[in-house]
Amino acid sequence: MRNIPHVAIIGAGVGGLTTAALLAQAGYRVSVFEAQTYPGGSASTFTHKGYRFDSGATVAGGFQQNGPHAVLGRMLNINWPVYQHDPAWIVHLPDRVVRMCQDNEDVLAKFPASERFWQQQRSIAYLAWQMSAEGLPWPPQDLAELLQLTQVGWRHFPQDVRLAPYALQSVYERLRHLALHYDPVFVRFLDASLLISAQATSKRVNALYGATALDLTRQGVYHVE
Repeated sequence: MRNIPHVAIIGAGVGGLTTAALLAQAGYRVSVFEAQTYPGGSASTFTHKGYRFDSGATVAGGFQQNGPHAVLGRMLNINWPVYQHDPAWIVHLPDRVVRMCQDNEDVLAKFPASERFWQQQRSIAYLAWQMSAEGLPWPPQDLAELLQLTQVGWRHFPQDVRLAPYALQSVYERLRHLALHYDPVFVRFLDASLLISAQATSKRVNALYGATALDLTRQGVYHVE
């Protein structure tokens, strides 16, 4: 037992608990340390005066087929108690209300000039999801991650070459290329969506990461029972 490495995980959020579960399954000794009363981080639920409250996210993504939580569930033999919610959420703007649904029809109806943006968005996100499912380390932090990134990229060559420009620009720069930055309402709408899924606005979110973040509603969001 002493020869088995003992790993300490700081924080019982989704990332910490996932890491701990996978390490434990691999045979490591694991201790998880959490400063708060409840585990789960921003995905946790707490009780106050007989009522239950979500501390952060009220819906979750990644449970779609081959999504990260679906893959994790298969690895750990977990049947997640979730059900899909559509629309994912509703954005209230000063002059219109936009329902964020899987089919994206209401978004296109309220912003018809954005159709090309969403076509590109879907294409970028599809390839990014495929590559990230293989453990895409972006940006690479060391030589080992650079090697892993190269291997994943080679397996998807030449399709992944199309992603290179987006890795070096922001979502807002994508809007400029399509002349959509002239529509302040659409920019505000995207910023609101990105604040939910990427915790930043279009000028600060990388276009490649932003593509997967904005694809969250198309992939589907879920309530956890």
